[in-house]
Amino acid sequence: MSSTTTRKFLVFGATRNQGSNAVKWLSRQSQSSASRIFAVTRDITSDKSSAVASLPGFEPIQGDATQAKQIFERVAAKLSGGEKINGVFFALYGFDAEEQIASSKVLIDVAVQSQVDHVLFSSGDYLGLRDVDTGLSALEAKKTVEDYLLASSIPQKNIVRTTIFLDTFVRVPGFINTIRMWSSEHRGTGVATADIGRAVAKIFTSSTQFSTEPVVGLAGYEGKPIEWLDAWQEVTGEDLRKKEMTRGGPPLSEERARFLKLLIQEECDTRVEESKATFPWLMDWKTFLQENAPLA
Repeated sequence: MSSTTTRKFLVFGATRNQGSNAVKWLSRQSQSSASRIFAVTRDITSDKSSAVASLPGFEPIQGDATQAKQIFERVAAKLSGGEKINGVFFALYGFDAEEQIASSKVLIDVAVQSQVDHVLFSSGDYLGLRDVDTGLSALEAKKTVEDYLLASSIPQKNIVRTTIFLDTFVRVPGFINTIRMWSSEHRGTGVATADIGRAVAKIFTSSTQFSTEPVVGLAGYEGKPIEWLDAWQEVTGEDLRKKEMTRGGPPLSEERARFLKLLIQEECDTRVEESKATFPWLMDWKTFLQENAPLA
């Protein structure tokens, strides 16, 4: 396939949960439709980078979103005359809102200057508070970045609003106890990060399907606490209701504690039925646990 018909994708945070899964699924797509995947990671020699280095189309680029201008220049140097980047994926990480906003705006501006066809930003579900000032800088930063992207002249822009990562319940010490803090009628909603990557690849490679609705919600499972706990017990054999609630790790910062309180009190906007109408393969909680039993 000629270089002009090979699609070029630039993925920031390529060894983080969302980015690495986006790389994996874009790579799978490249087996039927040739792609070059420029994968941005802070350490191209890390174990996480090595784990995806053998994927078809994978080309590592050292750096992160705070170096967007330089990274676009490095990618441009790898392209032939007339070639350009077709799609860019990025998400926000951490709680430094000022840096996130500044670097994201630069990234979007450089994407415009580079005539990128499609930019996809992985944001988050706002728990019914998209139009309310939450006072949480990390959450408000996502709103600012969304608005800036939507106002840009990039031909196609999409925003994926993810619900709670199912992975977090099994990877973060003590987070599973969040389920027990919900009210009995609370409908907790989540999505596997593997499925986020799959959805990103789907949106990039079926762009016309998502051209009229820029915002896409992602939820693979929703249920009351008893349903979450029953599934956990069925797969792992452990009855969390009989365990003392503990939380591992260092004390939470004030911002993180307030955000956790929101996750406990508020329900997600995104509904599973709507998500699965577009992405029928989204995993539910039980399936996720069955596929990640060593973690649980």
